[in-house]
Amino acid sequence: MVFAAAAALVIGTTQAAGAATAGPAQGRGNAEQQREQGERAAKAGRARTGDVIATYKGKKINLSKDGWSTAQVCSEYPDLSVKCFDSEAESAADIAAYSAAHEPGSANALPTAPAGRSTLKPQAEEAQRNGAQPVAAVDGDGTPTCGFGWTCLWQDAGWYGRKLQWSADGSKNLGDWSFRDKASSTCNNDEIGGMSLYDWRTGMPDPEIITALGYCLKNLHVYGYPYGGNWGDKADELVM
Repeated sequence: MVFAAAAALVIGTTQAAGAATAGPAQGRGNAEQQREQGERAAKAGRARTGDVIATYKGKKINLSKDGWSTAQVCSEYPDLSVKCFDSEAESAADIAAYSAAHEPGSANALPTAPAGRSTLKPQAEEAQRNGAQPVAAVDGDGTPTCGFGWTCLWQDAGWYGRKLQWSADGSKNLGDWSFRDKASSTCNNDEIGGMSLYDWRTGMPDPEIITALGYCLKNLHVYGYPYGGNWGDKADELVM
């Protein structure tokens, strides 16, 4: 089945009505799935290995094993460091400090937005009807705030709830970030390319939904899932 909109593309296979489906893989799946996921990671760039250790309130927390504590925003920077904060404002201030400390174009610097990319113009009405919104570089509850060079996920629809964002390209095992089967809205403000979410399946092709460059998906629960239901709370892996 392929479902296309201005902002999203859903890729997978169809099945007969009423046919049983296997449950989601508990790990990386079988050897074939491991190979496919490894190929995606190689194409995307760097893949983090091991537990994700973040700095939160001056201490180290293990996102993989212990979760987020009370943090609301977690970010992976170009140098692969991870920091978590209680609010979007605290996160934005730290990103600004990081940018000031790294000369543009230098190693591990955040990219500089070209003209027209920081705040995008509203998209066509058809895109709005399909749950898409342009990336907006403004703050506020329920507003898609995703800076240039970042890809962002939210736990709840409408860009509410906990936010997880990356600036380093690669394959992200969402289980390592305590965010597996939790994503409900997205924004893709990366430099180039689409942002793919995959749901790992046992003995079946892994379905994929793509957030187009410069777009946000307000509610993954409205996008049809190839094996029935919708894409809400389904994502196991992100590739950017």
